[in-house]
Amino acid sequence: MRDSSESNYSNYIEIMWEDIELVKQGSQEMFLTAKSDSIKNNVGKLILETVRTKIELLSSKALDISVELLGKKLRQFRDENQDLKQQLGKYHDSE
Repeated sequence: MRDSSESNYSNYIEIMWEDIELVKQGSQEMFLTAKSDSIKNNVGKLILETVRTKIELLSSKALDISVELLGKKLRQFRDENQDLKQQLGKYHDSE
């Protein structure tokens, strides 16, 4: 079960992704219609920046997912450890 902060973070990432995509689409249209080389150059830089931002966003999201999975594994190992301790305690009590 995901907590509300994780859900809010995921929603925030999705909204950012959509906004970046809108900027990229608008920039591509401007790049195709611009007559000035300097405008095309600046718009081209903006397009490259949107791609870089998406890569950074995916990298940070991947890191968050990795941390989440590690946390789940850690909880699983702790639960298994606790179960083994209880079983060992029952074994010693029965002797």
